[in-house]
Amino acid sequence: MIGVVLVLASLLSVGGQLCQKQATR
Repeated sequence: MIGVVLVLASLLSVGGQLCQKQATR
C-alpha cells in the first residue's frame, strides 16, 4: 500500500512539473 502511495505522489509531482513547463511555453 505504501509503495503505491509513493508512486502516485511521484507521478503527481512529475505531472505538475510538466504542466508548469508547458504553461511557461
